[in-house]
Amino acid sequence: MRFLYPGALAAAALVGYVVFLHLVRRREFPRIQFSSLIFLRPTAARSTRKSRLEDLPLLITRALALFLLATGFARPFVPTRPLAQPTQTPGRRIALLLDKSASMRRTGIWQQAIGHARSIVESCQAQDRLCLITFDQQVDILLGFRQWMEMTPSQAKGVAMDLLDKCRPGWGQTRMDMAIMTALEAIETDMNGPASLADLASELIVISDMECPPEALEGLQGLSWPKGIKLVPIALACKAQSDATLELVSDRGQLDRQTGLQIKVASRPSSRQDRFRIRWSGSADLRPVDVYVQPGGTTVLEIPPRAIPDKLVLEGDDEDFGNSLFIVPRKARSTVVYVGASEASDPGQQPFYLRRALQASNRHLLTVQQPTSLTDEQLEATAMVVLGPGQYQDLGRLASFVQRGGLVLVAGSDLSLQMSIRRIAALQDLPSMDVDTGQAYAMIAKVDTSHPILAEFAQPRYSSFTQVHIWRYTRFDISNIQGCRPLVWLDNGDPVMFELSCGKGAIVVLAFAWSQPDSDLALSSKFVPMLYGLLEYASGLVDLPTQFFIGQALPLPDGPAVLITPDGSRMELAPDHAFGQTETPGIYVSRSDKSEQAFAVNMWPDETRPWPMVLDRLDAVGIPVANDRQSILAVSRPLPNNNWKAIEEGQGLWRPVLLACALVLLLEGALAAAMAERSVRYDS
Repeated sequence: MRFLYPGALAAAALVGYVVFLHLVRRREFPRIQFSSLIFLRPTAARSTRKSRLEDLPLLITRALALFLLATGFARPFVPTRPLAQPTQTPGRRIALLLDKSASMRRTGIWQQAIGHARSIVESCQAQDRLCLITFDQQVDILLGFRQWMEMTPSQAKGVAMDLLDKCRPGWGQTRMDMAIMTALEAIETDMNGPASLADLASELIVISDMECPPEALEGLQGLSWPKGIKLVPIALACKAQSDATLELVSDRGQLDRQTGLQIKVASRPSSRQDRFRIRWSGSADLRPVDVYVQPGGTTVLEIPPRAIPDKLVLEGDDEDFGNSLFIVPRKARSTVVYVGASEASDPGQQPFYLRRALQASNRHLLTVQQPTSLTDEQLEATAMVVLGPGQYQDLGRLASFVQRGGLVLVAGSDLSLQMSIRRIAALQDLPSMDVDTGQAYAMIAKVDTSHPILAEFAQPRYSSFTQVHIWRYTRFDISNIQGCRPLVWLDNGDPVMFELSCGKGAIVVLAFAWSQPDSDLALSSKFVPMLYGLLEYASGLVDLPTQFFIGQALPLPDGPAVLITPDGSRMELAPDHAFGQTETPGIYVSRSDKSEQAFAVNMWPDETRPWPMVLDRLDAVGIPVANDRQSILAVSRPLPNNNWKAIEEGQGLWRPVLLACALVLLLEGALAAAMAERSVRYDS
């Protein structure tokens, strides 16, 4: 005999309680005084050893009633036929998807996932087929349907169990749409195999925390779900009661050492803690910052930056996941090199105004260099090179600088500059002509404010250039030059500022000098905004970003380099090789003969945010989801249990057991009444 719910037999332990009541119960007999005994000396009653159990028939009936009641609720049955013969069921085709994204690292979730996966593998029968797939932002088929069938059932289960034991959650983001599409393709490929497999019931089981952004399901939009395939989700929950996370709000491309860091602290609705602390991991001298966040809310605060790469740590919650944020300040390549024979102290020369314009910010430094003293090391730390008039024999370094992503500003109407533009841009011909307006002057009539250099002048109150007067300039014919974009035009239609794209960088040509006798641009209010527009544009071309997410490739310098990963391992990288194996959060450092650059790699913010469950969104895109409890539990319960229930329902042994229990209770009542009547008669 077997029991469908053997746990109910624990109620039979109440029999012991009944025996205990019979043991502690002692009947008190009345004392009768006889007058003939009043002169005798009283003595203690002599004790004799005998059983203290009284009313044994009543005790037996009560114990039997409790035992029958517990047996009835345990649902007994007798397995009179074989359980789940392989010839009786066609079997199942199971595609098991196991989420290994970063959010699965929260407390207790991965252990739950592996437990469910192992239970499903163990429940597979000889006629079943299973495909094991793991996914985050990439999808990996660990065990295919064909591989499963090439082994015996016991061997296939053993291989699947070994693969599950080796699985670990990663740090990538969740792309459930890619995983489901891959599983559907594997199922349909297997369905198109031998005809004997056509009757197999297909199930797509997803084991996940079911928290992902809407973008993670974009690939399922408009999908025509195949008939006969059931999607069975198994949602997992984190055991931590208080959980808060960190997120960088500041623009990843604008981090520097002068501006504070905008940090967002988010708390999950289930959190019981509302006070946290943020501190820098690498410095004990900096005081931690206290922050208040109500459960389910967010708070944005400014954290003083550090000049070196470091890690922000959140303290005060029960969950370590999402409590670290790696920060690398961006190296401002702020050096502006003026190449020419002019002196910076001469008010009649361009460097004089350039130096004073850059004094408005401590982020930029002007260096005036002779053409022969310019080195590769200086160009490596340079944001922009301003090329003034002069005779230059070797412009190869500037040409390489532009090809690597640098910006060269050529300003002036000197004939030597026209030759320099051709040599740097490798142009066969650049038709030009010097124009001198004499006593009259030309004015700027049109500005392309869609270009980042001139975007500051898009507002109407800044768009007028009538205060700028131009007496001498160079007229360039750029109509037949590829990669050339005019930016500024005079009132006569001549372009006086244009951009030449060269490799990864650019050459910006200003056809006149900003100092007299060419123009009075340096004395106008347009000079400083235009100059800083050039510097911002140069930073976008040259500066290397320092903040990345898991899976993004790190831009490395030209030439051989050594990359140091967060765990301290060193990797030799070939020239012009980008490193894309950013699989772990932390600080990555690239070292070459010329430079050293640090990069911060963090989790995708989507993995730490409390997204709503995806089950409703799956229903919205037309995917049938088996979201009832019986369907979900059926995949993780061994198949014989389903037959046991059918056998028990067919036999119905609990009915006669409970009927016998009722009869015993009637007998117990009759015995109790008879014994009570005898006791009353004895006392009287």
